[in-house]
Amino acid sequence: MRVSSGPSHASLLTGVSPLRLDTPAFGLEAPFLGAQIPARFPTLAEILRDAGYETAATTEGGFVASMYGFARGFARYHVPPPGSVDFDAHKQFAAEVASGSSGRPFFRASTSR
Repeated sequence: MRVSSGPSHASLLTGVSPLRLDTPAFGLEAPFLGAQIPARFPTLAEILRDAGYETAATTEGGFVASMYGFARGFARYHVPPPGSVDFDAHKQFAAEVASGSSGRPFFRASTSR
């Protein structure tokens, strides 16, 4: 079994135990056994977006890539191109998002190694 941060991040974004998020998908190599966060569990970003918040996230991808459902609810989900991942790319994205703020409440998330 591969160790990853996917189950922890999924739990933080949904408020659901990683054990309840686990939907077995035979033959798939994913951050947890399920191919992505099950749609029946809304993410914090979806809830806040629906409540009128601006939402944005920056990550290095990997086990929290959008293909696993982690981008759900984020208006902007930034993953720098492979090979260009560095702290400055995340800072630049955060500055761009902050400068375009409409004055609405906001939810920003950031993950990195």
